[in-house]
Amino acid sequence: MRSFRLGFSLIFWGLFIALLDFEINLVSILPGFIGFIFILFAIQKVGKEDNEIKKLVPWVNVLIPLSAMEWFSSFFIRPNEKMEEAALPINPLLLGWFSLLEIALLVVTILFVVKLMNYYIDLLKERKQFEWHERFVSRKLFLCMDPGRFGRPSPFSGHPYGYGGAVYCRYPFRINRSGSNLNECLPYQATI
Repeated sequence: MRSFRLGFSLIFWGLFIALLDFEINLVSILPGFIGFIFILFAIQKVGKEDNEIKKLVPWVNVLIPLSAMEWFSSFFIRPNEKMEEAALPINPLLLGWFSLLEIALLVVTILFVVKLMNYYIDLLKERKQFEWHERFVSRKLFLCMDPGRFGRPSPFSGHPYGYGGAVYCRYPFRINRSGSNLNECLPYQATI
């Protein structure tokens, strides 16, 4: 039970780190791959109580190296910079690969967030938390239909199913301390 609660808390903080982007001199100070490592650890914790979440492990295993490569690419020149301002100058012909890497990371992140939201929705339905089930269905639609919501560009701009850019910073429930089984989950909002 404790690992279940800790796991969901780590998923929240992992997504927060992975999707929040602070840059100093065009280098992110919160690399996304660290957040995805938190999420992988969290999935292992929650997996002790619920095997269904283990279906997300391959997605996280793809996101960790993609986000690490994307973070490492920030040390190289970007198309809108001057060559002498780059930390490590690179041949301009390779810049297209960095753009493809960022698009791949964005698309896989979209799919991962949708799969994670589906897991939350199924878990709430299974636990008969119908009020929260409906809220998470609407949150999933919000995330998938509001392009560029949190400042990240959408590869589907103008498309009705465009990516919202970040997860809604909430996690679905808190475990009742007096309860001994998973059916005693209480609705909980951790708004940031």
